[in-house]
Parts: sequence; C-alpha cells; structure tokens
Amino acid sequence: MKRYTLGTLIAAILLTAVSVFNISYVLIWNAFDSRLSALNDREAEYAKLNEIRAYLDEYYILDTDSASLTEGAAAGMVNTLPDGWSYYQSADEYAAYTNTTADDYTGIGVTAYYDKAAGGMRITEVYAESPAQQAGIRFFDIITAVNGRSTLELGNEASVSAIRGESGTDVELTVFRPSSGETLTFTVTRGEITERELQYELLDGGVGYIRIAKFSEGVDMQFEGAVKSLMSQGAKSLLFDVRFNPGGRMDVLANMLDLLLPKGTLIRWEDKKGKAGSMSSDAAHIELPMAVLAHEYSYSAAEFFAAALQEYEAAVVVGTQTMGKCYAQTTYVMSDGSAIAISTLEYTTPGGKNLAQTGVTPDYKLALSYEETVNFWTLGFEEDPQIQKAIELLR
Repeated sequence: MKRYTLGTLIAAILLTAVSVFNISYVLIWNAFDSRLSALNDREAEYAKLNEIRAYLDEYYILDTDSASLTEGAAAGMVNTLPDGWSYYQSADEYAAYTNTTADDYTGIGVTAYYDKAAGGMRITEVYAESPAQQAGIRFFDIITAVNGRSTLELGNEASVSAIRGESGTDVELTVFRPSSGETLTFTVTRGEITERELQYELLDGGVGYIRIAKFSEGVDMQFEGAVKSLMSQGAKSLLFDVRFNPGGRMDVLANMLDLLLPKGTLIRWEDKKGKAGSMSSDAAHIELPMAVLAHEYSYSAAEFFAAALQEYEAAVVVGTQTMGKCYAQTTYVMSDGSAIAISTLEYTTPGGKNLAQTGVTPDYKLALSYEETVNFWTLGFEEDPQIQKAIELLR
C-alpha cells in the first residue's frame, strides 16, 4: 500500500483547489465577458435611438410627443421581426383585444387576412347586416390603412386590434378595391358582432359537410356534436372545410383530430432552447372516408388539421397550397399595459414536417376563379367546384 506524507497530501489539496479556482474563474469570466458584450451591443442600440432623438429635438420642425415616439420605436422593433407573425399592441389596443370573447366582440363585421403582396388586409367575408356591409365595404376589398396607419406596417394582429374597438365608436378605413382600381375611405361605426364558428349539413349522397371557421375555445365540443349528428343522420363520408380559416388553439385542434385519427402523434413543437413536446390521440377513431378543403387563406391550425389527416392517409386534401404558418405566439404584457406577442414555438406535422413558407400541398389541386372567390360566401354547394371535386372523390 502506497503511503503519502502529510505535506504531500496538503500540497495535492492545494493544487486541486487552485485548479478548481482557475476553472471556475475562467467560466465566470467567460459568462461575464459574454454579458458585457451583450450589454455593449444594447448600449449601441440605445445610443442610436438617443442620437436620432437629439436630431429631432434640435432640428425637426414639428412638435414631437415622447409617448408617440416610444410607441413607434417599440412597434418597429417587434413588427420587423423576421418570422412575420409577431406584433406589438399599445395599451389601448391590448385592452380592447382582451375585452373580446371567443364568439362575440365589437368590430365592423368582417373577416380579413394579412396579405403583404396585396398591400394590406384582404377582406374575405362581410357579415350580413354588419356595420361594414352597411358602410359599403365589399368582399375582397383590401384595407390599406386604419385611422391613417398603414396595415402593412401594423401587421396582421395589430391591424385587427385597431379595427376593433368599443361599440358605437367610429373607425376610418382606407380601402383599395381591386375590381375597380379605386382607393376609397369609409367611416364605419363599430357594433356588437357574433361570429359563426362551425356549420354543418348533410349533403346528397350521404356527405356530411362541416365548415370550420376557426379553432377557438369550445369549437372542439361543437365539432364532436356535429360529427355525431351527421353520422346519426346517415352520413357515409365527411367533408371538412377550412378555407378562410385563420387557425386558433392547438389544444382544440388536437381534440378534433383525436376524434378522427387512430393512436399516434397529432402535432409536435419545439421552443428556442430545444425543448420539445407533442400531443397524441388514442386508438378510438371514426372510420369514414374523409376530405378536407383548404387553400391559400388557410392558416396555422387549419393547415395542421389538413396535414395530419393527409399524413395519416385518413383524408384527401382538395384546393390550393396553404399559407405556411408554423409559429405560435405568446403574449407578454409590458409594465405600461402594452403587450408584445412574439413567436415562441415552432410546430411540425405528425411526421415532423415544417410547413414554414410551403404549407400543405393538396392531393388534388383546384383553384377557384376570381369571381368564385369574390362570391365565395354566396356560392351554393353546386356552384363551388372545390366542394364538387371533394364530393366526387368521396363517392
């Protein structure tokens, strides 16, 4: 057995302590240096803003409002993020947004989608007898500004928030009308609006048609009731319509898919730090022929609904390429009551496919004409070529 003197042991302990100290020192210094570098970068950003402010104070000919400049800087920082879906809301906009419910809200009575190529918010539905209809706004008009603020700069959610507001108040909308090439201005008085989130009907030949307007809270329960009702009426197949569907809650989506698909993964996600998660279905499911109608205005959860059914080979998808939105936004409320909604999760299909920029490719590509799209909400089932193609495939 090897023996060590007391001095040797003390020296070894001291050397170990020194080594541990040196390693800890290097780690701490590296962390400090990283934070110092980040702080220097932040100081450079703030220095630029302060430099701009100094020029404004010294030379800008009009009076400036500090609060407005701060709002503009905050909105600019968030609205220019590369994902294209993050957005900023002022305190007033966020308060108005949180006062809305799943089915009822105050607004003008339209469904509109952010269409950067078209130059703003493209209107894809005008509710009957709504404030928008009474003011003269039409299906497929493009809202280019809200109260003088460009919808391209505001982005999708901030534009929606700006359009909504208290019942009885006015909002000024600048609208481009593609059919005539005119730019028009409308003053619309907001009112109470009730959205129709799910409709269903048994069509000839035993085709159970279900139109899903959005995947908001409670729609999964309505969906289950609709499916059971159609099956009790003798439905031999199911046709799901998610055209002009802006998406919604992923837990609602998962509950709806669980009813239709066998045991397996329904949707996957991952955050910035690489933490992954998923939602799955059980073995119980409906075994009927199914089809999904989707197109370029099918967003987010609507796309993943179509993608999951397609990947499980449970349904055929008819229509055109979908939008390609695969990020989920989380809202963070600032100390002044304003809020930022930033993309924090990236979703993938059950098979792990990222839909960003590509969306879902239909099994059968078939586009509506311009006239059919403009008259979408008044088309009968027999006049809608995408519905007719899906029915043909189901039969």
